[in-house]
This record gives sequence, C-alpha cells and structure tokens, in this order.
Amino acid sequence: DEEEYDFSKPVEKAITLKANWKEKEPTPDLDPASPTIEKFKVTFKPNNGKNNTVVEVEKDKTVSKIKDPTRTNYKFLGWYLNNKEYNFKTQVTDNITLEAKWESIKSTLEKFKVTFKPNNGKANTVVEVEKTKQLLKLLIRSMLVIHLQAGS
Repeated sequence: DEEEYDFSKPVEKAITLKANWKEKEPTPDLDPASPTIEKFKVTFKPNNGKNNTVVEVEKDKTVSKIKDPTRTNYKFLGWYLNNKEYNFKTQVTDNITLEAKWESIKSTLEKFKVTFKPNNGKANTVVEVEKTKQLLKLLIRSMLVIHLQAGS
C-alpha cells in the first residue's frame, strides 16, 4: 500500500520513504529534437543613447520597424546600421544597434530684429525673432542682461 507521505505530521517511529518517479514530458529546452531557439537583441538608438528601445528577435527572422522617433527642429531620415540605411527585410543573425539619422530643419519663418532700448539708446540689446514668436521671454531675458551689465 503506497500512499503519499504527509510531511506536516510529526515523526513518531522509524519510517522509510520511497521515491516514486514518473517520466516527465520533454521540454523544448531538453528535447534534442527541438533545440532552443537562438535570439538576438536589436537596439534602436534614437538620440545618441537616450531612450533606447531593445527588441529580441529570433535568429534568421526580421525585426519590425518601431514607431519613428521625433526630435524638435529635426527631421527623422531613418534607421542606420554602420552608417548605411537599414533594410528591414534583412534577417537578424547577430546583436545589432540601429541608430536614428536626423536632418536639421532650418526655420523658414520670416525673422525680424527687435531692439530693446532700456536707457534712451544706451546699452541697447538687439535680438532676432521669428515671426509669430512672443517677446515676453526675450524681454525678460534682455532686461536681466541689461540689469547685470549696468551693475545693479
């Protein structure tokens, strides 16, 4: 009569515990007919190492393109591997790092010169401002500079 031992009961006499073994179903990791699948890391670097995204990809599979990053005053040109535009149809066979390529966007807004005359033409400050920009921050900054230059 083999019944499972209750390990919560106190031992009150000499006993012998016999192990019963049951064959386990093979797992993919241990089954030689089903070897483990090799995976690689694809690192997307949108901004010189800031806010990287790492994606695991099975060997010989392709990596899906992530959402295009954004950056103020820049246009995203694509993902590059070793300074060449990456082809997302390429099978991944190693860890790789894809870097974002950016192009600076030159402002096409009209610009105007604004002259601040705080003291009847003495210590004037001239700044170039894009059309539609508000002057409040520039005015405050210029007043502070003028104040500091005057030694007050």
